[in-house]
This record gives sequence, C-alpha cells and structure tokens, in this order.
Amino acid sequence: MAEKAEKKAEIKEEIAEKKAEIKEKIEEHKEEIAEKVAEIKEAIVEEQEEVKEKFAKSGKKSKKHVEEVKAEEERQERKAKRAAADAEAASKPKGATPVTRPKIERRGKKYQEAAKLIEKDKIYGLKDALELAVKTSPVKFDA
Repeated sequence: MAEKAEKKAEIKEEIAEKKAEIKEKIEEHKEEIAEKVAEIKEAIVEEQEEVKEKFAKSGKKSKKHVEEVKAEEERQERKAKRAAADAEAASKPKGATPVTRPKIERRGKKYQEAAKLIEKDKIYGLKDALELAVKTSPVKFDA
C-alpha cells in the first residue's frame, strides 16, 4: 500500500509540474499575441495617416477629379472584362446543331406513300406512267 501511495504522490507532483509548465506557455503566448496585436494596430494607424492625402481645391488634383479618374479606370476594367467574357462565349459553340430530316420525311403521309410507289431511276412507258399518275394522285376526286 505504501508503494501505491508513493506512486500516487509522484503522479500528482508530475501533474502539478505539467500544469505549471502549461500555464507558463499560455502566458508566453498571450504576451506574444498582445505584442502582435499592438504592432498591427500601429501599422493600421500608419496606413490611415498615409491615406489621408491633401487635395487641391479645384483642378486635376482635386478630390473630385481623382475620384472621377478612379471611377473611370474601374469602368474601363469592367468593360474589358466583359468584352473578354463575350469573346470567350462567342468562341464556344452554343449547342448541338439541329438535325435536319430528309425532305421526304418533312412531307405529308399521302406524299410519302406515293413516293414509295415511284422508282427514281426507272424510265416509265406511257401506259405505266398514266397508271402510276392515277395511283399516286393525292386528290380524293376523279380528275
């Protein structure tokens, strides 16, 4: 039992030492962070002072003219970006080309049936041609 008590005491001492080390490290980090924050604040103040420019009351160095020039430059940049995007879009195909069906398929049902009866390469005699003309006629009355 004495051994267990001694081990517990040793472990407690080690835990206490580790806690102390951790607290020291935390304090060090807090100090470093505080220093960095202070440096950043100083840098921001310096930048703000640099931004405050002196402008003339009128003319090309007036505040209004400087702002107008900046706005015009931004407008030109947007225009150039838009033109580049339009050129890129124009170079890409807009989609699949529509499929064009053969002329025979675009015609009516009766025309298609009549076209099936006719052979394109054959030369018909007078009798056969008249019979074919009567068969392929699309009208419903006796012509």
